[in-house]
Amino acid sequence: MITTQETTHYDIIVVGAGLVGSSVIVGLQKAGFRIAVLEHHLPNVMTNNQQDSRPISLAYGSQQVLDHWGIWSALATAACPIDTVHVSSQGYFGRVKFSADEYDLPALGYVVPFAQLQQALYQKAASLEQVSFISIEKLNQIECEHQAASVSYRAADKDHKISADLLIAADGAQSTCRQLLRIDTVSENLGEVAHIAAIDLASPHQGIAYERFTKKGTMAILPLFDAKQCRLVWTMDKAQSDEVSTWDSDTLLSALKNVFGERLGPILKIEKQASFPLQTTLAKTAIKERAVLLGNAAHTIYPLAAQGFNLGLQDAVVLARVLSQAKDQKQSIGDAAVLQRYVDLCAHRQKRVIGFTNGIAKVFRWQWPLLGHCRAMGLLGVDLLPFLKNDFAKTLMHV
Repeated sequence: MITTQETTHYDIIVVGAGLVGSSVIVGLQKAGFRIAVLEHHLPNVMTNNQQDSRPISLAYGSQQVLDHWGIWSALATAACPIDTVHVSSQGYFGRVKFSADEYDLPALGYVVPFAQLQQALYQKAASLEQVSFISIEKLNQIECEHQAASVSYRAADKDHKISADLLIAADGAQSTCRQLLRIDTVSENLGEVAHIAAIDLASPHQGIAYERFTKKGTMAILPLFDAKQCRLVWTMDKAQSDEVSTWDSDTLLSALKNVFGERLGPILKIEKQASFPLQTTLAKTAIKERAVLLGNAAHTIYPLAAQGFNLGLQDAVVLARVLSQAKDQKQSIGDAAVLQRYVDLCAHRQKRVIGFTNGIAKVFRWQWPLLGHCRAMGLLGVDLLPFLKNDFAKTLMHV
């Protein structure tokens, strides 16, 4: 429900109605909380805008969450199942290959269009009676005290103030909430850039996703709903990015063929779409009195293995469960003990996923003599040893 501000106190204030912000609201749908959602750019669900076709990779565990919430049916018709994941290093024999059949699953994960995922989550959240969406122009101030969190904001050229038992900051990597809460971050900026390109194939992609490490960066190929279309995500250093930015389509196509050989079959067309800088940013703490950071506001990680949204979604699931349990036990949802319980439950998984992603990025970035052979042996070892491969797969699938 989109509304103007009338109530001044809520159970929860959520700042940000993006993927993760909408997810935690949907996760709380049966808890009966009165929730105010503050957002600068509310999605226009009435016009059914589907222009943003960026692919989002959903781990199998994430798909199960969306199905449990009753919104997967709105996405299934546009979702491309990932049947196989192939991880390798160019120039070396080692590789890891996972297939859905190995784990008796319908798919290892799914690729869905960003716009449809955003809309499905937003529509579900907006349909909940106890949820009020408020379009704002600016966040002015956040005050977190023992009894409540209060937020001052500007909307319709007027200043307003509301309060709640708990503030959930889900306003992205450049989180204004995090700044206003004075929560410091630890960042690692290696000057790397991700380049995105659309690929048209002559033959069906067969639901195979590729992650290939090269001396010129990491190339990931995502299969799309159209069986003959894929998306390239190429992560590289700044010097390589400056060079690639000058390439025409033929030069890019030649580089792609050099890396993947005949794996993709004949490529009909490749078209550069966008590029953006990469940075890992971790908040030093995810909680403060009466406040919690969620999603990219808490941890922004590299797009390797497509872990970003999946990690944020799993955090939202845990937070929703902890808050619902606190309400059932008649605890204040903003109490430090309740928020610490959320942090403790998420800590191991977050450490595993962030360490896994950053570790892969660093190991395959180094170009020391003989290290390439060690990496190849490592990949081969993972593929040959079931217990290592299963742990690798569980991290990828969030199960």
